[in-house]
This record gives sequence, structure tokens and C-alpha cells, in this order.
Amino acid sequence: MIPIAPNDIVVFCGDSITDQGVFRPAIDAINLRLTPRRPGGSIAVVRSRIPSRGGVSVSVPRQPIRPIISGTPGDTAESIAVNIPGRITNFNPDAVVLFVGVNDALTATPLATFNAAIDTILAGIAAYDATTPTMVLSIFTAGEQWSAGPVWDNALDPPPSNPGYTPSIAQLDAEKVTAIADSTLTTAEYLDLRAAALAFLAAHNTPAPGAHDGFLTSDGVHPLIPFGQVFISDLVVAGMAVS
Repeated sequence: MIPIAPNDIVVFCGDSITDQGVFRPAIDAINLRLTPRRPGGSIAVVRSRIPSRGGVSVSVPRQPIRPIISGTPGDTAESIAVNIPGRITNFNPDAVVLFVGVNDALTATPLATFNAAIDTILAGIAAYDATTPTMVLSIFTAGEQWSAGPVWDNALDPPPSNPGYTPSIAQLDAEKVTAIADSTLTTAEYLDLRAAALAFLAAHNTPAPGAHDGFLTSDGVHPLIPFGQVFISDLVVAGMAVS
């Protein structure tokens, strides 16, 4: 789990899914946990001491997190890797959530290119501050539909859907796990959103065309509907130690 504390600047970095507000429920849930309340439910003001840039502790009100939404539609891992300051470190983050990879899957980014990009992103965060808690999310969905068989009908998945397709989503996500293990970050975690998403889809969608719509996403990729956003956010918050 990655630690999240009051006043933290948390950078949510990714593609159009991030840009379109998938983490709003997570931010709300974190802030609710961090907002102290008096008996009866009224908000209480609690003051915390944090170090200032001059090295002297200063007393400030206990605040919710300060989220930075750094999402750009169409981004791949390499798009972020070439501009780590502009996308992540210039915001002076206390924690980072990285959600990237579906565009790499859809455009068949070579596995070596993807791996190098993820390595570069994590190295850039570590160069800024190796103690920055970092959560790397798996790819979520890419149009999966559970059909008669049962099999997945998505060519981006490993066998039996399409034995010849490479790299598969599973391979891309495996590279994230490897990159975390190889990084010098002291607190970096991989969070598998995909396993939960596929289990849900297998239980709830049907072979009918467009059956994935309305469950977790609006189009098979983007969780613009409230349930999809809450589904992801609940998993993300469960992977955080909020205190």
C-alpha cells in the first residue's frame, strides 16, 4: 500500500481515462477520510506541523490532498516518458498514481519500447525523490465481451482469443511489474485493476453486440459512467494507506 497523508500533492498521470475524471470518486473518498469531524458530524479544524522549505516546522490546518490531474488523451507510456517534468515532477508530488498502457495495447507498441518507457518514468520519479510513493495501475479494459464458449472476444488478450497477437495486454502489464521491481523507488506498488474488471464482465455481460456498454465503460475503454469510475476508485483507495 502507498501512504497518503493530509496536504499531500498527489499526481494522477495517464491518458484520456485520467483526463476524463476517472479518479474523482477516489479523490472524494480520500478527502472524506482526511477531513476530521467532531462528534455529531461537524467538521473540526485540526492543525498539523509540516516542515517548510527553510527546514523549520510550521503549523498549518490539516487539509485534504491536493490532486493534480495530468492526463492527456492518446498518450502512450513513451509520451509521458519524454516529458516527465511537465507531466509529473514539476508538480512536486508527494505521491504518484500512474495509469497508462491501453493506448500502447491498441497501437501495438513493441514490448521493448513500452518497457523502456515505463523504466524511464519510474527512474524520473526516483531522480526527483526516490521515496515518492508510486502506484502503477494495470490496463483496465479494451472492449472485452464475454461470449458463448466462454471465451474473450478481444484480440488484445492472450490465448484462446488470439494466440498470435503480441504484445498482449497481459505482457504489457507484466512489464510494469518488472519495471517496479527494477526501480530504485522505495515505495512502488502495482495494482491489478484488470483482474477485477474481467471477473465482473464475465459475471455480467453477454454475447449481445455492445453488451460491455453500461457496465464499467461507455465504449469498452473509457469508464465515463459513474459505476465504472467508482469501481476503479474503490480499488485504488483500497491500495492506499490514508492517514
